[in-house]
Amino acid sequence: MLIILKENIRTLGKLGELVKVKPGYARNFLFPQRKAVKATKENLAKLEEQRLLLEEGNTKRLNVAKELALSLHDKFVVLIKQASEDGKIFGSVTTREIAKVLLQEGHAIDHRSLSFSGISIKNLGKYQVNIELHSEVIVPITIYVVKSETDAHELRQVELQNQKSQQQEAAQEDTNDE
Repeated sequence: MLIILKENIRTLGKLGELVKVKPGYARNFLFPQRKAVKATKENLAKLEEQRLLLEEGNTKRLNVAKELALSLHDKFVVLIKQASEDGKIFGSVTTREIAKVLLQEGHAIDHRSLSFSGISIKNLGKYQVNIELHSEVIVPITIYVVKSETDAHELRQVELQNQKSQQQEAAQEDTNDE
């Protein structure tokens, strides 16, 4: 099925491009999300009229995503999960759990924009998760899965100290460069 993209989609193409996709993908995902329209002469003409508005909207979303990316830079999330003695957690960590913690910290992130990059989090430890804020802005964050509140508190203290020392080193390098 031929469609016209109404926004940039990393896996398909850019705004205004004519793309061939499977009918189910278009019907069940792209059309309801208003990310694309069916390729007809009328829709092509209408898109050319609206192209400037769509590009402006896309640019605004990109700028908002870049600002949010700056606030999420060096972000880490600590999740407390019940686990066995050998470190296997009961259940697994989901994108909804991470999004909920980020919301509690003041970052409204949709759980569908989080990706585990093919891994499943079923053990205690440190993991890297990507947040796709825009098709052009992907931010990695670190997820720590720990067993108790005391472990979480200690980990937060260590991470904050590491971030402060990295900032001080960067500031020293800047003064040395001048």
